[in-house]
Amino acid sequence: MRRALLGGLVSLATTFVTAPAIREVLIRQGTMDIPNHRSSHTTPIPRGGGLACLTGVAMGTLVTGRQGKIRGRTMAGVAALTAAGFLDDQSVDGVNPYIRLAVQAVAGAVFGPSLAVAPISSLGTAGTVNVVNFMDGIDGITGGIAAVWGVSTLCAGRRERDAVLQTFGSVTAGAGLGFLPWNLSRDRFFLGDVGSYLFGSLMAASISHVATRPQLALRVAAPLLPYMVDATQALVRRAMSGDSLTEAHRGHAYQRLVDEHGLTHSSVALAHSVTAAVIAISVANLPGRISVGVAAATSAAYVTAPLWFDAEAFRPIERGGTP
Repeated sequence: MRRALLGGLVSLATTFVTAPAIREVLIRQGTMDIPNHRSSHTTPIPRGGGLACLTGVAMGTLVTGRQGKIRGRTMAGVAALTAAGFLDDQSVDGVNPYIRLAVQAVAGAVFGPSLAVAPISSLGTAGTVNVVNFMDGIDGITGGIAAVWGVSTLCAGRRERDAVLQTFGSVTAGAGLGFLPWNLSRDRFFLGDVGSYLFGSLMAASISHVATRPQLALRVAAPLLPYMVDATQALVRRAMSGDSLTEAHRGHAYQRLVDEHGLTHSSVALAHSVTAAVIAISVANLPGRISVGVAAATSAAYVTAPLWFDAEAFRPIERGGTP
C-alpha cells in the first residue's frame, strides 16, 4: 500500500510539473482544439494534456516496481489505446473509427484474466474507453472523475489486498489531480483523446482484471455510473428524435447545464465528481439493495438536473412580476 501511495504522489508531481512544457510544445506544433458546434469553448485551446498524465502514470507505475504486479501485456494494451488517442489528436480527420474499435477490442481481450472472459472484456473496454472519451467535454470533468475513481479503486484494492488495483487506482488519481490545475487555469489545456483514452484504458484494465469477481468489478466500475447514464440518455434522446448517433452533439446533461443554464465548468465538474463519490462510498459500505438504490437515485438526480432548472420554481423572479 505504501508503495502504491508513493506511485500516486509521483504520478501527481510528474503530471503537474511536465504539463506546462508539453503545453508549449503542442502550441508550437499547432495541436489545437478548434471550436465547433459541440465545443464548450470559443477560442482554440491546445489539446494533448494527456501526454503529461501519461508521463505521470508511467513514472508512478515504475516507482511501484514489482510490487505493483502489473502484467506486461496489460501495460501494452494501455499503451496501444493511448497511442490511438494520440494519433487521433494529431490527425485532421481522426483515426478511422473501425481501426479505433479494433484496437479497443484487442486491448480488451489482452486485459482479460483468461480467454473465457476475453469477449466480455473486449466489449467492456470498448464501452468504457468510448464513454470516457464522449464525456470529456468541459474543463475538469475527466480529471475529477479520474481522481474519484482512482481513490475508490485504491481503497478497493487495499481491502482486497490486490496490488494491481492499488497501483492503477493510485497513479490514475495522481495524474487526474496533477492535471486539474492546468485544465482549470486561465491558460487552459485540454486532455485530448490521448488523455481520455489513457484514463479509459486504465479503468477498463482494472475492471477486466477483476472480471471473475463480479461484486468487486461492480465496485471498481461504480464511480463511472454517472458517465454511463449521461452518455446513454444522450444517445437515447437522439435516437428518439431521429438524429444521427454518430454526429457530434451537445445533449449530455453536463453540457445542457453549462449551455442552457449558465453554470460554470468547474461547478458542473464538481457536481459530477461528488455524484460519483457518493455512489462509490455507498457501493463500498452499504448493503447491496440499499447501495443500488442510492446509486440509482443519485445518478437519476444528476442526469435530470437540467429539468430541475427548467422547472418554474428555479426560474428567477423578475422585479414587479409574480413567481
